[in-house]
Amino acid sequence: MGSVYRIMVPMRDPLSNIWQQLIIRTVILDQIKRVEEENKRLQEQIDGLKLKKASARLEDAELRNKMLREELEGFSS
Repeated sequence: MGSVYRIMVPMRDPLSNIWQQLIIRTVILDQIKRVEEENKRLQEQIDGLKLKKASARLEDAELRNKMLREELEGFSS
């Protein structure tokens, strides 16, 4: 059978572990904040594109309405 080796790991300072966790959490929170800001920026872009699309549809509808009125006036004359 093989030999069994015991590896001794020195005890870490518990405060060091707490600081590491605090740093990791701070980094994660910072990343979350950045992602939220990016999401907000992207949502504003999406809203702007929706507004442009709706505006273009409105312009198309107004143009069609104008053409139909002109056509109707042509029949009325």
